[in-house]
Amino acid sequence: MRKNVELGNLQPLFLGAVVLAALVVGGCGRSEMIVRTRPPGATVWVNGELKGPAPCRVRFPRQGIVRLRVSHPGYHEWSKELRADSARRQNVLEVALKPRVPHKLVCTTRPPGAKVLLDGQFRGLTPLTIENVDLESCTLVFRLAGFESVSRPVDLRNAPEQVRVDVTLRGLTEAYYLTRIKKAPDDLGNYVDLAHGYALDKKFKEAAAAIENAVVRIYEHGAAKDANRLWSEADRIITRQFAYGDERDVAEARRQLGGVLKRLLKKYGARSPELYRTYIVLLAADGEKARARVLYREALRRFPGDRHLRRLAKHLRL
Repeated sequence: MRKNVELGNLQPLFLGAVVLAALVVGGCGRSEMIVRTRPPGATVWVNGELKGPAPCRVRFPRQGIVRLRVSHPGYHEWSKELRADSARRQNVLEVALKPRVPHKLVCTTRPPGAKVLLDGQFRGLTPLTIENVDLESCTLVFRLAGFESVSRPVDLRNAPEQVRVDVTLRGLTEAYYLTRIKKAPDDLGNYVDLAHGYALDKKFKEAAAAIENAVVRIYEHGAAKDANRLWSEADRIITRQFAYGDERDVAEARRQLGGVLKRLLKKYGARSPELYRTYIVLLAADGEKARARVLYREALRRFPGDRHLRRLAKHLRL
C-alpha cells in the first residue's frame, strides 16, 4: 500500500519533468549558437538586429532564414544566410575576418585638371593619386568647369592594391549638341558644331566620327540642311588645323579623318563627288599627290560634269 502511494506521488513529478524537457528541447521554437570571431570583439548582427561583440550567444527561430553579419574596424565585413534548421545543428560558428588592405586610387581625366571628390571630400586635381584608402567601396566625383560632372562608384572589396580610375569628361557643348542631334537627327549643322567643338578640344577621333555620322544621314536619310557647312568643316580640319593645334595635331586629325573618308568613299563614292573632293584635298595636304591624282581621275570618270573637281585639280596642280 505504501509503494502505491509513493508511485502515485511521483507521477505528477514525472509528468512535470517531461514537460520541462520538452520546453528545453523545443526552446519555445528557438535554439542557440555561439558566434566566435578572429579577431575577437567583432560586432554581430542577426537579421539586422545588433547582438553585441563576439563571442556572443545567438538565439534562432525554428524556421526561416537567419541572416548573420559580422564587422570589425580594419577588416572586411562578413555576412551569410543560414536556414534556421541547419543553424540549430551548429553549436559554435567560427568566423575569420579578412584584414582590409589600404588601396591606392590613381585618378586621371581627359582633359586633366578636374577636381576629385572622394565620398564628398575634395582630395585634389587630376592627375591625382589618393593613398591609404581604407574602405570597401567609395564614390569618386570629377568636376571641371565647362564639362559635365562624372560620378564613378568604386568597389574595393576584391580590388588590387592599386586601382586606376580613368574618366573622359564630356563638355557641356558636347552634351548640348548630342541632345540636339537626338531631337533633330537630320539637321547637319548640329553635327558640324559638334565636330568643331571636338576639334577645339583635340578630340579628333570624335570629330571624325561626328562628320561620318552626318554623311550617313545625307546618303541614308536624305538630310540636306547645312550640307555645305559639313564639307567646309571637314576641309577646315584638314587644311587649317593650326587653329586647332600644332603639327602633331595636324597629323592626328588627318589620320582620323582619312580613315573615315576612305570608308565612306567605298560605300557612297558613286553618289558623292563631295567625298572625292574632300579626300583629294586631304591626300594633297599630306603630300601624297600621286594618290590624289589617281583619285581625281577616278572621280572625273564618275562625275565628268563636276566643275568643282576641275577647279580643285587646277588649284592643287594635279
